[in-house]
Amino acid sequence: MERVCVTGALGFIGFHLCNRLLNEGIEVIAVDHLQKDRTLEEEEMELRMGRNAHYHLHKLTLDSLHTINDFSKIDAIFHIAANDQQLLKETAESELAMLDKMIKKLPANTRLIYASSTEVYGDQEGEISESAPLRPDTLLGKHKQKMEKSIAQLSMEQSVVCSIVRMPVVYGPWQPEYVEKVDYNMAIYISDAVNGLMLAAMKKKGNEVFHLPSFFDVDCSEQRPQSLEGSFLSTSKSENQLGYKPQVRVKEGLAKYNEHVKQWQKQCEFQKGSG
Repeated sequence: MERVCVTGALGFIGFHLCNRLLNEGIEVIAVDHLQKDRTLEEEEMELRMGRNAHYHLHKLTLDSLHTINDFSKIDAIFHIAANDQQLLKETAESELAMLDKMIKKLPANTRLIYASSTEVYGDQEGEISESAPLRPDTLLGKHKQKMEKSIAQLSMEQSVVCSIVRMPVVYGPWQPEYVEKVDYNMAIYISDAVNGLMLAAMKKKGNEVFHLPSFFDVDCSEQRPQSLEGSFLSTSKSENQLGYKPQVRVKEGLAKYNEHVKQWQKQCEFQKGSG
């Protein structure tokens, strides 16, 4: 890949993905709808990204994304839509309309990677494979299910190579506040999420769905699944076809996150003192 587009580029996952792409020398067409009342964290993320000459930020809403004129020169699009559940009802239809316009502008065999969620499965028991029935019982899960179906259909019609990546909760530096309330043992660290998205972008076969399992899922898969209560994600497809394995265990991930928080607080205090 030489040139890619990332939607939601200044969100939690989008920011880290852009950093990884830029570090690998890939040009990034970044798209994000910046809120008027932005936090200091969001302003800092934009500042850090803007220092790279290969980073081009377009401050657009989803329904204006198709106005970018140079999609013909893009190798891949990472659609990292925001997961703000309060906005999902308002954005579902406009997001689908935007994707329809955008995909129609893409040349054949362009890669499209859609960041979905394991919430599409709802409350199920046992080992969950990528082909398991979808029974979402949350607003986010229902939204992602609808988007998955539409993206797969649009991709087939336009000969776009689509990969749908279903992730559990992702945590790490710059994480949104709601993540602090989840069970970190079933979450994945941000660098693992980004690595999984990158691996999916290299997959040449289209219309595939992949999990990004956590260490919890890996540990469950290595035991006797029949004897386990609750549910866990199957790891075989993402491991065999993508070469994906989580690398950061919870203890290490939380240590990295806590160190980030400490350094960020110091930076904020310094800025206040010098202001």
